[in-house]
Amino acid sequence: MDLRAGIIEGQWTPRAAKQALLVVSRLTPYEGEKLFKELGAMQPSRNSLDRLPKKLSAHWEEKREAFEESLREQSKVPEEAVAVGVSLDGVLVPMQGGRILPGDSRYEEASCASFTFYDDVGKALSTRRYGRMPERKKGTLKSFLAKEIEYALQCNPNLQLVKVADGARDNWEFPLQLSLLVK
Repeated sequence: MDLRAGIIEGQWTPRAAKQALLVVSRLTPYEGEKLFKELGAMQPSRNSLDRLPKKLSAHWEEKREAFEESLREQSKVPEEAVAVGVSLDGVLVPMQGGRILPGDSRYEEASCASFTFYDDVGKALSTRRYGRMPERKKGTLKSFLAKEIEYALQCNPNLQLVKVADGARDNWEFPLQLSLLVK
């Protein structure tokens, strides 16, 4: 019956899982638990809110490249777009052995990026944001962004590619490599 109802991870309806993921994408699980109690509907625990994205992330990673390809094929380059901006950055997260730690400890760099289409007056038409937990040299995110840019340029070869990064060497090496995609 769970399978027919679409139950996710043994306890979440698809709608409840979507709401829980939306909340924990913006709040900590602790704050999410408080929000759900205040709203008075479902009341998942902070532990459940913490586990759900981790479990779904593990399923995503198993088939990540196929999922990304499918999403890419469904995405549209806005007709009025004349430029696409890509940014890459990182944020230090206290970690040890793949686990996030409280307080000062060993830090690793999680990666974040954005992908924005602009019209001829510089108005952002659509923006997508991405993030990944620490990985050496941001390899997975960089590969993903390169494929996104290739796809956008295949859809509209006249797009101007705008690259944004801070002064970190690793963040600038990647945009330089992206220049090779532009004809």
